[in-house]
Amino acid sequence: MHVTPREYMTGFCHVFALAAHRRTGWSMMAAMKGARKGEETFRGYGDIIHVFVVDKDGNRFDALGPGDSPEDYEEEMEARLGETVWMLDIEEADVAELARMGWLRLYDEDDLSRAAEDVLEVMAEEGMDIDLPQPTIAA
Repeated sequence: MHVTPREYMTGFCHVFALAAHRRTGWSMMAAMKGARKGEETFRGYGDIIHVFVVDKDGNRFDALGPGDSPEDYEEEMEARLGETVWMLDIEEADVAELARMGWLRLYDEDDLSRAAEDVLEVMAEEGMDIDLPQPTIAA
């Protein structure tokens, strides 16, 4: 699969987020809609709108580069969609499970390798520090 930057924002955001997480160690979050705010789990509750990482400054980072805080993004999406939107911390295993369940598009390690290159390209374009830990491979 070859993914363009636009596709990272329209269905493959989890691949970019997972590659960024592996490259930087930054935590991942999922923006959910139609869910009950504050639920402990996403399984069975609502739809995933977007997956991204939270950078060292506490801001959203995705294929468009650094953005606003997760809280501000939540408010923006609620206003845009007219629905309850909430943020949930997710782990690499969650992303894999959601892909297997069909909630997210399937991906493989080759996809993540290409996405890791795109992560570095976005960081360089934004003037971000790319001298970070080396990528990790899931066990």
